[in-house]
Amino acid sequence: MLLTADHGWQLGEHNEWCKQTLFDVTLHIPFIIRAPNRKFGRSGQHTSGMAELVDLYRTLADLAGLPPPAAGVDGTSLAPLLDNPTPAAGPAFKTAAYSQMARCLLCQASDSKKGRCPPGVKAGEVYSPYVGKDDCANVPREEIGWMGFTMRTPSWRFTTWVAWNGEALRPDWTKVNATELYAHDCDTPLCDNDFDRWDNENVAEDHASTVAALRTRLQQHFYPTTTLKSEDEQGTAPPAPPAAGSTFNLHLLSDPGALCLDGSPAAFYFGRANKPTTKWMIWGEGKAWCLSEAECGARAKATDGRGGWKASGWPAKPGCLPPTLPWGAAPCSGHAGQAWGCQLSNDCALNPAFCDFNMVHVKTCDGGSWSGNRSSLSPSGLHYRGKAIVDATVRALRGLGIGTATEIVIGGGSAGALGVYLQADYWLAQLDPKHDKKVAAVPDCGFFQDWKNNSFHQGFACKPQDYR
Repeated sequence: MLLTADHGWQLGEHNEWCKQTLFDVTLHIPFIIRAPNRKFGRSGQHTSGMAELVDLYRTLADLAGLPPPAAGVDGTSLAPLLDNPTPAAGPAFKTAAYSQMARCLLCQASDSKKGRCPPGVKAGEVYSPYVGKDDCANVPREEIGWMGFTMRTPSWRFTTWVAWNGEALRPDWTKVNATELYAHDCDTPLCDNDFDRWDNENVAEDHASTVAALRTRLQQHFYPTTTLKSEDEQGTAPPAPPAAGSTFNLHLLSDPGALCLDGSPAAFYFGRANKPTTKWMIWGEGKAWCLSEAECGARAKATDGRGGWKASGWPAKPGCLPPTLPWGAAPCSGHAGQAWGCQLSNDCALNPAFCDFNMVHVKTCDGGSWSGNRSSLSPSGLHYRGKAIVDATVRALRGLGIGTATEIVIGGGSAGALGVYLQADYWLAQLDPKHDKKVAAVPDCGFFQDWKNNSFHQGFACKPQDYR
């Protein structure tokens, strides 16, 4: 049994008597679950775990013992919180909740020429010809003026209002009308329900770094595999997602800490098998370590992707990642600068052992086989965030359906293989906490002696202290 609501209501807070806002008081709703077959399913236990209404379908299906919804269905099952209501700081739980709300600022200069603005309403004023002032209820989506996007973390509510490109049906992130940041740093259980306390002081100007991090995370959540272009560059709406088995699709990680050396978002490619399967392969890309602060700094500025890349610019700008790659025999010889092996091919003649697996190719850009866990920048401004990349990748893969896997292979080549030696247990602790899956770790050419090679380079004795 689940009791919830579709929205809150403002009873005068922020001088509003309505529900069409992005404040906590209108977005924070009851979400009460009774599941007698779960440890805490009937105890009246409160959890601080994040939840969204899109989680409802997956949660009820999970609790009812039904097959999991298709991978394209949004949301995350909240059933684990009924076994452990205190969420750990790990990849199994949400770290933010997201919402959006349209604003119909339709009477613009071009609207006057189309006869859209009624007498007495000047171009640039707020007006909707469909229902009433600032009401988007019956406005065609092509004619929405602005879109508000918001995210709630345990500590912050961040909201940004941006122009809406009606032709492309996408936000124009370069045209920001307003930015809001509200602190949610309650220290007692009671004040969490004191809605008069929240969202009253916009502190965005005082926390520029927090705004930047949350903005990147929010943009990548709503449009995870698209480039963040200006309105003029966007053009028409993107094509429909490719069919299963035809391409590898790029996924840029939205977690603010999952960063490459240069601070750009880490990424992976995902290819879904031709037929539904519960078998998965996660393969870590090679590319050698950088072994000093200076070497890592040079890598962060390079254009080969070893130290990071930009979210847009493909194919004109070096170091950028294509949004899709063809899937088939091509990975055996590499394509678009991606040196992959036959183990990622879905051609069963070339890859009889794994051709029917869902494939994940984790890009390398942290300089150390995903071993870094430094929360602050290094002396020269680098990000050593390998562990955060692993955590964020696991969270993203849960959204793609890996939670139902029965077989998981963790593999990698060269530096990726060294990552298997170092990280396989950690990966599987997140993906197979009940130890009920068939798992394997496959390091390919990842054993390196601490000895000078033929170029007199001293193996791995000089691992930088900054990784720690």
